[in-house]
Amino acid sequence: MLSKKKISELVNHDLSRKPLALHGTSIESLLKLFDGETLPTGRPFGATRNYLYFSITKYGFKGTRFDGTIPIYTKWQALYHAGIYARNSAKTQYIINALVSAGISSSQVYKVYLNFEEGFECRAPKEELEKAEKLGDWWGKTRSEARKRKGVILEASESVLELKLLKDPDKDGLRIFCPNGLDVKYFSGIKLRGEEEKKIFENYLASR
Repeated sequence: MLSKKKISELVNHDLSRKPLALHGTSIESLLKLFDGETLPTGRPFGATRNYLYFSITKYGFKGTRFDGTIPIYTKWQALYHAGIYARNSAKTQYIINALVSAGISSSQVYKVYLNFEEGFECRAPKEELEKAEKLGDWWGKTRSEARKRKGVILEASESVLELKLLKDPDKDGLRIFCPNGLDVKYFSGIKLRGEEEKKIFENYLASR
C-alpha cells in the first residue's frame, strides 16, 4: 500500500511539460494502484487482458522503432487521446459497479455489460441477462450518472522503456505486456480529470 505522502506526491505532481507517454483509466483502477502498488490491466478476458495501452509523445519516442508505425503526439494531442480512453474506462467502470450493486453477479458482470452497452453477444448465464433486462429505467439513470465521470490520466516514467513495448495491432497506440499489472514505479504523475474523481480521491485519502 502506498503511503499518503507518496500518493500526494504523484497527484500533486500532475503531468510534466514533456510527458513520455500517457494512459487513461478510471478512478477505481487508480485506487487499486494506491492500495496494491500495481495498476491492473483492463478487460478481464479476451486479447487485451494482458496489456495496458498508452498514447506516446515525441519527447520519448521520436526516432525510435515506433516512429512512423504509430502516431507520435505532442503533449496536448496525447492528452486528448488518453482523455478519450480515460472517459470510456470511467463510464464502463461506473456502470459495472452499479450493475453489481443492482444484483448482477460480479463474476458475470463484464459479460452482461458488453451485451447491453457495447452490443457484443457474450455468453452469460440467462438468469443474469434477464436480471439486467428487468432493470428498466435504471439503465437510463445509471448511464446519465456515468457520463459525469471523466477518469484519470497517468504519466509513464522513463523506467517504462525497460519493458516489453509493442505496437497495438488494432489501435493507433503503444501497448505494454503486463499480465500482472504495472508497478507504481513506472508512473511519475497523475491528473484527476473530473469533479467526481476529485471527490472520490479526497474521500479516499481522508479515510487512510
